Amino acid sequence: MNNNKPVTMRMNIVRYFFLITLFVSSFIRTGTQILAQDQPMNLEADVEISVDTDKGTESGILTIDCFGTGPYLYMLYDKPPWENGRIIAEDEDIDDSRFEIKDLPSGEYYLMLQDADKRIFATSIRIDF
Repeated sequence: MNNNKPVTMRMNIVRYFFLITLFVSSFIRTGTQILAQDQPMNLEADVEISVDTDKGTESGILTIDCFGTGPYLYMLYDKPPWENGRIIAEDEDIDDSRFEIKDLPSGEYYLMLQDADKRIFATSIRIDF
């Protein structure tokens, strides 16, 4: 009986395993570098809170200045999304880098913005009057 086949087969398996491991590890290293370079930075934005008293009742106004690439998308939640917050205001395809969200009652909100480059800005907001 010839025992050379199992040894040769094991050596081939080890050789292929080594080559695959080498290929995958070099791919992961270069892939990680590429991903690190391509990941977008966070979107920058300023949020100003004001109160409108023109209609006889008070309501909050958020004035938002985005420093990214339009168009923008926003979602305003009654609490953070990971706490099952529901969207109370949203809009997409906003071309202006400055826009307002009006007629908000007093309370706490969570604002998420996204620009055309998929950069994100998120913050919690409290409106008191």
